[in-house]
Amino acid sequence: MLGGVRAAIDRGDAPCLRRAVHTLKGCLCNFGAAAAVAAARRLEALGEAHELGGAEEAYQALEQEIRQLEQALAGLKLPTTPA
Repeated sequence: MLGGVRAAIDRGDAPCLRRAVHTLKGCLCNFGAAAAVAAARRLEALGEAHELGGAEEAYQALEQEIRQLEQALAGLKLPTTPA
């Protein structure tokens, strides 16, 4: 999903950016990742406003938050089921 956001920014396609980041934001909500959701909201607002001037900076912030979420998830120990 992050690749779709990146592609929309690269193309300068604000409506596509808004849709792509909106979908990603919904997924992030499922993890309770408040900082990542906030970063996605900022980027989504830029897409809605057709104002992509700050999109690169907002994307970098979102990407960083997603990396932190990935690290947190990788550190989780999931219960194992008996064989």
